[in-house]
Amino acid sequence: MANGGIIGPINDPTRGDLTTSFTASGTYSNPGYGPGQADILIVGGGGPGAADAGGGGGAGGLIYSPLTPIPSSSYPIVVGAGGSGVSYPPGKGSNGSDSTGFGLTAVGGGAGGSGSTPPCSNAQGSAGGSGGGARGNRAVSTTGGGSGTQPSQPGNSGTYGFGNPGGNSLAPVTPVFYSGGGGGAGAAGQSGTTTSGTGGAGGVGKQYNISGTNTYYAGGGGGHVNSTPFSPAPGGLGGGGSGGVTLGAAATNGTANTGGGGGGQRCNPPSPGTNGGSGIVIIKQTAAGPVQAPGVWSINDAYNYKKAGQWT
Repeated sequence: MANGGIIGPINDPTRGDLTTSFTASGTYSNPGYGPGQADILIVGGGGPGAADAGGGGGAGGLIYSPLTPIPSSSYPIVVGAGGSGVSYPPGKGSNGSDSTGFGLTAVGGGAGGSGSTPPCSNAQGSAGGSGGGARGNRAVSTTGGGSGTQPSQPGNSGTYGFGNPGGNSLAPVTPVFYSGGGGGAGAAGQSGTTTSGTGGAGGVGKQYNISGTNTYYAGGGGGHVNSTPFSPAPGGLGGGGSGGVTLGAAATNGTANTGGGGGGQRCNPPSPGTNGGSGIVIIKQTAAGPVQAPGVWSINDAYNYKKAGQWT
């Protein structure tokens, strides 16, 4: 009975992966065993949607870094806040905040454009992780969305950054203004269009199953449309808020802990701009979870792991 009195094959100890999600800033503590590498997802805070025929907010920049070496000691994690919407004037809020961890930075999303009178100094969407969409302009020319500034960061086993520009507005051929959607991690924000009669849709985010569930992150906010018969422009998959319609539906905020941009807000009644969704950091460390115990084990191993609080 060399196996401690149990008849049958003895399984070697195994550990599952350890997944930790940060929805607010904190500290990641490496449990001190396993190979010391992890898959890491970092999403910056989303940009706010603007007031007064506002452009949609850009999504926070997104980084997905598989098989990343992590330190054996504790490491600070910062989760960026979404940008806050403000009333008109000025209508255009500030960008979302950066999220950081393990030497990587996901840039906060750009604010959607606002401003209703020439020279429309706030009408262009702000640059950010993904850029904010442009405000529906009263001028004769189109107004541009903000650029996506999240850098691509190739590194160990692939470290990637994702961000895209916001959509443009269309100068009205009638008194209808078509605002641009905010950019998302997976695609640029769409420009306002007379074809569908809506503001631009927010750019789609990117999907990962690092949390154990297939989930989209970092979608852009939809742009405003200044005409009641039309439907709100949708936000991008990944928490982007929908755009507002004048005398119709109000715009919606970006979803918390997705980095989604806020939707561009309606003109009338006066409404404040929308908020971007806060970011998130998810760490999936290889073979660092509790000991798993399928099948037949020796009594000594079972006792030792149970005593250490590591038997599942």
